[in-house]
Amino acid sequence: ANDTSNAIRLADNIDPFAPINLTLINDLSQSYAFKTVALMKASLLVFPVGKKIFWQGYYSESDGGDNWGIVTSGTHTEDGGSIFTLADGNYIASNLKGNKLNVAKFGVIGDIDRSAQMQIAVNYPATADNQELYMPSGVYKFANIDIPSPFVLVVNLVKL
Repeated sequence: ANDTSNAIRLADNIDPFAPINLTLINDLSQSYAFKTVALMKASLLVFPVGKKIFWQGYYSESDGGDNWGIVTSGTHTEDGGSIFTLADGNYIASNLKGNKLNVAKFGVIGDIDRSAQMQIAVNYPATADNQELYMPSGVYKFANIDIPSPFVLVVNLVKL
């Protein structure tokens, strides 16, 4: 799990009429945190390139989609799962390193059709070295997912 104990939790509680501590935002040694990906993408704050940004969940805080990335500039393609365009045009690529990758990091959660995010998730290990895709226990809904070959999906099966 990512350690967000030193993250500064301001982004979802910003008063647009209050002065913002730009020193904190521009300080590359201090990370910045959002509760969700949507709040991060919608924020009108302009972060400097190189700033480390955390999010505590994909759709809601603590939904398993927590992650972090570094603000980057340049040409990119937002994929709806691992690369996010910020309001100022810069982007953040999720930190997706490790041998086991949880599908929640791409926004795949149970009981809701997240076929597009699942396709991004299954395509990602094809570009990474020796990475397994992990699906926590739950009920998932998908349609028309193309599975690349070779592919490793680790699923926790639960007896009902």
